Amino acid sequence: MPCCSEADGVVLNEEEWRTYNGVYQVLIENRWWDVPRGAIVDPGNGANPIGKPIVWYRHLDGYEGAPTIDCFASGTMG
Repeated sequence: MPCCSEADGVVLNEEEWRTYNGVYQVLIENRWWDVPRGAIVDPGNGANPIGKPIVWYRHLDGYEGAPTIDCFASGTMG
């Protein structure tokens, strides 16, 4: 799943993302998940036109399994 536009992702509030031990984490469905390094996009390259933190994820096993984080842009706060 490519990270197409903000309409395909979830805009995060400031308290819904953080760095922990050098790893980005996002709060999805009341649980913190590590963002895979390969999913991090550089917001400075135009991939994040709204300038706010945004995550693109999906569930491969319905809502029973862990979400697959496809992309994450930290916004301008990064």
